[in-house]
Amino acid sequence: MNLHFEDRQKLRALAQPVEPGRDLWPQIAARIESQPRPSRRRFQWFAMAASFAGVAVLAGVIGTRMMHADRAPSSAVQPNAFFAANDAPGGRWNPADPRLRGAAVELHAAQGELKQALVIAPHSDYLQQLLQRTERQQSHLQRLEHEAG
Repeated sequence: MNLHFEDRQKLRALAQPVEPGRDLWPQIAARIESQPRPSRRRFQWFAMAASFAGVAVLAGVIGTRMMHADRAPSSAVQPNAFFAANDAPGGRWNPADPRLRGAAVELHAAQGELKQALVIAPHSDYLQQLLQRTERQQSHLQRLEHEAG
């Protein structure tokens, strides 16, 4: 028990702050002052050139996107033509296999949601690509059903 008490006293003595033998700050300050400072003018020119380059790149990207937004995509699906073909009474795929029937229901629901979104944004390339992808998935499953017999 006495040994434990002595160890704790020694640890408390170690936790006290220790002052250096001499003041170090004058030497540190002298070293800082003796080092040459980098030119702020060079940094200002670099920052200005970088900002001009950034503005030029941004203007180019915006201009390019605006040019592409004005053009109508040539291979895009026309939503009205797809509505007429897929909403006709014989246009909905209804497979006999119960595993494919679930996929047909999901694909038809996805196509319906994409059609609604295309009514809101008819020139959206992304929505048209998604609609084409669901059509390809449906035709692939129809082919598999046909091959399976």
